[in-house]
Parts: sequence; C-alpha cells; structure tokens
Amino acid sequence: RFNPEVENQIYNKIFFDDYKLHKSNDGFIMLTTNQIITHRLAAWCISWWDMLKVIEPVELKEHIKRMINSFCLVNFGDAEY
Repeated sequence: RFNPEVENQIYNKIFFDDYKLHKSNDGFIMLTTNQIITHRLAAWCISWWDMLKVIEPVELKEHIKRMINSFCLVNFGDAEY
C-alpha cells in the first residue's frame, strides 16, 4: 500500500511486468503482484522507506525484517530494530 505522495513515482520504479494498481477512496495506492520473494524485491520495498506498507505476504515482511536485522547487526552491533 503506497502513500498518495508517491503516486507519480510508482510506475517508474516497478521492475516487474505482472502487477495491478488500484487507487482507494482515501488516495492510497494498492499494488498487487505475484512475485518470488528475493533480496531484490525486499530491497525494493525497503527503498520506499515509510511510503510503502507491505500488507502481505507475511513471508515478504519476515524476509525484510531479516535483511534489516542483519544490516543492523553488522553496522550497529544490535539486530533488534
């Protein structure tokens, strides 16, 4: 679910072919796609900072959390962020 502030950026940054976008009444943009969970997909999600909320799948959210925890462990010495 994308924040309305980034609506004009979404199309330029999507790197996969199969997806659907739907704008809800509150202005948020919902992206639906069926992709294999990879580091590239997780990093793409993280690159949106707080402008994207991953709704599902839980596995993608867990993959992102592991990536962030690993980064924090290596760079800050603590992994529970």
